[in-house]
Amino acid sequence: MRKIVMSAAVLCASSGVAHAQSNVTIYGIVDAAIRYSTHENAAGGSKLQEAGGPLSGSRIGFKGTEDLGGGLSALFSLEAGFGTNNGALQQQPATGTRLFGRESLVGLQGGFGKITLGRQYAVIHDMAVSNDVYVMSNNTQTIGFQGGNYTMGARLDNTIRYANTWNGVTANVAYSAGGVAGNIHNSDSKAFSLAYDSGPLHVGAAWQTLNNSTSYFSSAISAQSKQTAWTLGGTYVAGPVKWYLAYINNKLDIADYKNSSYSAGFKWNISGPWSLWNEVYFDKLKHAGKNGTRWTVAPTLDYALSKRTDVYLTVDYTKLTDAWTTLGAAAGTLYGNRLGVTTGLRHTF
Repeated sequence: MRKIVMSAAVLCASSGVAHAQSNVTIYGIVDAAIRYSTHENAAGGSKLQEAGGPLSGSRIGFKGTEDLGGGLSALFSLEAGFGTNNGALQQQPATGTRLFGRESLVGLQGGFGKITLGRQYAVIHDMAVSNDVYVMSNNTQTIGFQGGNYTMGARLDNTIRYANTWNGVTANVAYSAGGVAGNIHNSDSKAFSLAYDSGPLHVGAAWQTLNNSTSYFSSAISAQSKQTAWTLGGTYVAGPVKWYLAYINNKLDIADYKNSSYSAGFKWNISGPWSLWNEVYFDKLKHAGKNGTRWTVAPTLDYALSKRTDVYLTVDYTKLTDAWTTLGAAAGTLYGNRLGVTTGLRHTF
């Protein structure tokens, strides 16, 4: 992204003391696409739409730091998501309106690591996207069922998170308060992750729980349940190709859902501005004594017009069997084996 940075070293004229420097960065992504897809309703009807692109959620954000001295600094991040087709705010709750639905946090960082408080990405989501070609962006609408469905909603409110890195090993620990009077464990979440990075290699794992979950894949469930998920995966860069491999295990106890998701993919810088991406997802569902599978394949051909603007063509195909057919229809997002063709334009600033 091209960043607009504003900085100021504020001088206190009365005392002659120079205060620490602060920096604020304004940035964003606008990703829009035209998409044709089949099986978009119960009757098997097709749809032609202008929608947010599958590569990046459109957003505008503000990040800032202030040097407090002694190796300590303050930081903040505010990020709002929006739909390019109508300008509406995204990441909205059932009631009310979020201004900064993608991220809203403040924190401190120094030699001890980093502590942040506010609405933040789920720890398991951050780990999962690091091992996914499409970083789980807009996949519910255009490619598959990854993203927030497997990772507690992608973002969680009321979160305190600690992170630190030692010799290539990065650890994250987080707790999200449920905010329910009389029961501090109602709707709360706990998480941790470990990752190792060395040259072309990245490997990592994460675990997270969410108490009193009320929905699964955007559909209501029969009883509030504890959701538990863990993931393991990695990436490796070999010349012009970056390879991806991941596994996600996700389950709800009382509602009796369990998904085992496997994925593998690559990003290949073919030549100059041309690149080819592809990811294959396989998911096995178990629910109420029934099984089902989902296969998704999604190649993308991308052409970079500049460092900040690219155009792309994505073809995705999803095949469902048995229990997955029921789950997809219940979520109101997939009614059968679906073919989609998307062409889009993305600009970062």
